[in-house]
Amino acid sequence: MMSFLNTLQAAGFIVDRADPDGKWHRCKTVGKMHHKNGAYKLSICGTIGWYQDHAESTEVATWKAGKDTERPDPLVSQARAKAAAEESKRLAHSIAIATVKANEYWRSCKPLRDSHNYLTSKLLTMQGCGNLREDADGWLVVPVEVDGKIISLQRIDTDGSKRFWQGATVKVGCYILKPNRSSMTVLVEGLATGLAVFQSMPDTCVIVCFDCGNMKAVATRLKLSGLVCVAADNDYKTLEKIGKNPGIEHGTKAAELIGCGLAYPEQIIGSDYADMYFEHLEQMIEKNEMLRRGQQTLEQMRMAVGARIGRSIKSKMKFVSFK
Repeated sequence: MMSFLNTLQAAGFIVDRADPDGKWHRCKTVGKMHHKNGAYKLSICGTIGWYQDHAESTEVATWKAGKDTERPDPLVSQARAKAAAEESKRLAHSIAIATVKANEYWRSCKPLRDSHNYLTSKLLTMQGCGNLREDADGWLVVPVEVDGKIISLQRIDTDGSKRFWQGATVKVGCYILKPNRSSMTVLVEGLATGLAVFQSMPDTCVIVCFDCGNMKAVATRLKLSGLVCVAADNDYKTLEKIGKNPGIEHGTKAAELIGCGLAYPEQIIGSDYADMYFEHLEQMIEKNEMLRRGQQTLEQMRMAVGARIGRSIKSKMKFVSFK
């Protein structure tokens, strides 16, 4: 009897592992290379698995250890397994090459010294930007790391346009803003949000996951403990359009996985804590005569806004004990 992994590959699924975690996973298939039409799940005990190619079947197939039922046709399975294995190797090789090139590009960039228009446009300071760089075209360059090693890069233009390094993977990668001492940990989506939270809560370790869908993967790999909170984006405008709020939905899933709290900004025009930081600080600057008279400094205003963000997130913190 073939293993569950072999069965998936024989069915044309492009996978190189099948963990017994009891969770559904999506993957590409030989028949549809540009879409993740394959879905599979292996029980925690590892003796029963389910899989479905949504492009070819409307039913879920079942695999059982030690059973000969539902074995694919030998000739078809061999061809599909070979194609899936070859494609997995090709993708892995392609990603490895892209990662090497990303590291070479990173080394060619210069350290960020005098801020960047993307940061100043959001009223953010240079606090937490010590490991950022700038390329020859003036784009802000952010490392996407796993265990301190760069696996990809995110480039951000002055107008906020964002590009990940082509061909490299971002999955489970993150950018960590870590003070010398940290009593709390906060997971966020984007860099600007991470910097806004870090500048508001300087005693906090902030983990930038780059994408709401990457939060669960990052949280699982890092095995967090202590006071933890997911500071999600509140995509209420998307909710109005399509009936879904990706930021809160993915943030909730990550928080449930970790067992921590969930916070998100409300009653603002934007969607994340960087928007909240900008909107409140801009309002204070526009309305505060004390700033123009020199009776109150911009730094004092930043502290006031930071305190507001800190209260919003700290009120949702929960203690997590990793076992």
